[in-house]
Amino acid sequence: MKTKMNTTWFRWTALLTLAGTCLHLSVAELAPEPAALTQAFTRLQTFGWGQGLETLQPIEDAILATRNDPAQRRALEQRLTACLSSSAPTAAKQFACRKLGFIGTEVSVPALALLLGDAELSHIARLALERIPGAAASKSLRTALPKVDDRLKVGIIQSLGEREDTAAVSVLTRLLRSTNNAVAGTAATALGQIGTPPAARAIGKFRRTAPPTLRPTATDAWLIAADRLVRRGDRAEARAIYRHLSADPAEAPFRLIAFRGLVNCEPDQAFARLSGALTGDDDALRALAVSIVAEWPNAADVRRFAETLGNYPPAAQVALLEVFRTSRETAARPAALQLAQPDNPSVRIAALQTLGIVGTASDAALLARTAAAGRGGESEAARLALSALPGREPGQAIKALLPDSALPVRVELIRALAARGATDSVSLIFPYLTDSDGTVRREALEAIAALGDERQLPPVIALLKAAPDEAARNQAEKTLSTLVTRAGQKSLEALLAGLSGAKPATRVILLEQLGSLGGSQALAAVQNDVASEDAGLSEGAFRVLTAWPDWEAAPELLRYVQSSDQATRRFLAFRGYVRLCREANTTPAERLARVSEAARLAADTGEKLVVVSALAEVPDPGTLKWIADHLDDAALVEAAGIATVKVAAALDPKSASEVVPLLQRTLKLCQSAETQKQARKLLKKFGAPAD
Repeated sequence: MKTKMNTTWFRWTALLTLAGTCLHLSVAELAPEPAALTQAFTRLQTFGWGQGLETLQPIEDAILATRNDPAQRRALEQRLTACLSSSAPTAAKQFACRKLGFIGTEVSVPALALLLGDAELSHIARLALERIPGAAASKSLRTALPKVDDRLKVGIIQSLGEREDTAAVSVLTRLLRSTNNAVAGTAATALGQIGTPPAARAIGKFRRTAPPTLRPTATDAWLIAADRLVRRGDRAEARAIYRHLSADPAEAPFRLIAFRGLVNCEPDQAFARLSGALTGDDDALRALAVSIVAEWPNAADVRRFAETLGNYPPAAQVALLEVFRTSRETAARPAALQLAQPDNPSVRIAALQTLGIVGTASDAALLARTAAAGRGGESEAARLALSALPGREPGQAIKALLPDSALPVRVELIRALAARGATDSVSLIFPYLTDSDGTVRREALEAIAALGDERQLPPVIALLKAAPDEAARNQAEKTLSTLVTRAGQKSLEALLAGLSGAKPATRVILLEQLGSLGGSQALAAVQNDVASEDAGLSEGAFRVLTAWPDWEAAPELLRYVQSSDQATRRFLAFRGYVRLCREANTTPAERLARVSEAARLAADTGEKLVVVSALAEVPDPGTLKWIADHLDDAALVEAAGIATVKVAAALDPKSASEVVPLLQRTLKLCQSAETQKQARKLLKKFGAPAD
């Protein structure tokens, strides 16, 4: 219970202090009234765990309010210190200790020191002393150390370590001989935190005689001490520790830490030491060396690793290439070029990937040839590298290589230009649209699709019209569609011109693209071909008409609904007309008027289903009466139920009089469990019973 309360108190106090600091509240806002503060200190004298924390809030407020007022803060410190020497309960004294941990000075040290031997208060008192600056707090901890039992010793030793109290080295060294492993181990750790040469030597001596269970603790403390020594500039002492641990086979778990310490301790020997690790057969040490190179601050050393990359075994080469790729180390380029050739596939792939980051325009030919060679992962790595070479110059180099390159290389060059977004290469790629090789033609078409605009539509349409087979036509159609999507209405002129002389199958493709644009000119062209004597062209044009994107086609579709004697055409026209009614960019009421007009024309169940589906998309109270007419039709009841709950969900409670009766009918007539579930939910929303 006390542990839980202690944690709660600590978190509450920390959060309150942080909030006061972050919000920069003014003293006037925080400072409690003197009478309220006095009353809070009075309550503190009898405070217990069962009392509400808010009773001490004025003390918290006063601490925050006095952060810039030393005199007032000293007064608070004296009142809190007085609590420690009074007959106040343990909970009150713990509260006072915590507050003194925030505001305490040497004034409160004697009172806190008296509590270090108290089993219930020692922990919180030493934490307060741990935070108080000055020699007095350290001395009080050292003085108490021989007077308390081992359980309390451990905590005080920890505090001396946290304070890095150099005066405690001798007393802590004596405690290394303790028969209590917790005391001896904690003393070793504290000496490591203090980290002076005498402290380090004491730990080193202790390691030689420490019990087996304490040896890892002692070694860890020794490494902590070495780290502190390096920070203080005592590199010779630290070096001796690291060398000892590196050479001791019994310290295998610590050898990597010691290796890193030696590298940091002797930066002038770092290159040689890391090179040795990279060249050796110790995988763990090599991985550590690579990670150190990746973060090494000496740029000259890093360049040396890049320049001597070829001297290392394949595993190290692959790992270092990744480092240089991540850091964009241009000094690695010569080695990467060299390593793109050897027998080891992993090294080749890593080198090619690195060239994509640190390579130059002069590497384009090598990468293109490697990509064209078709050796699995290497080809893909080279292909990606060719498209990723930094700067504008590689693009120019790729274009220069294109005319005289062999066929497989030409394919890779065209592909790279597309991947690089080289829009200035479109005219250079154009001649390859009619290349004798199908692979080149395909890549050229895909490149034009990636890079082109409306200016490339005429030659692509010409290619579509002249396509020798379905595969070629499909490739041209794909590029055409991409360009039209990108250019939008700018495509209209080229598409209309392309209709001239086009065969029926090609005309349908062009009409489909016109259908994606909409507008009166495109519509006129489609209407013209609907009347064609060629059955395939007429059917294709009609389907484009039924999928028209804007309202302009509605009158023509309505005409077919009213006059066509072909059932299929009438249904397609009806569905297209209702879709335009539903999608019209108007108010729900206007859309309802259009859909209801279409509903009067519905001649069979299929057309009525189209109407019901459209009504479901019109969130207007008036929609419900049109849906209601279909609930009694066995073929339409389930669709009408779905439409009912969809429209009802979009309406507000003001429409309850129209919504509730229809929802209740839906619940009664529909068999769908999901529809019934939604109907009940909506009836509840509208405040009506579900029956």
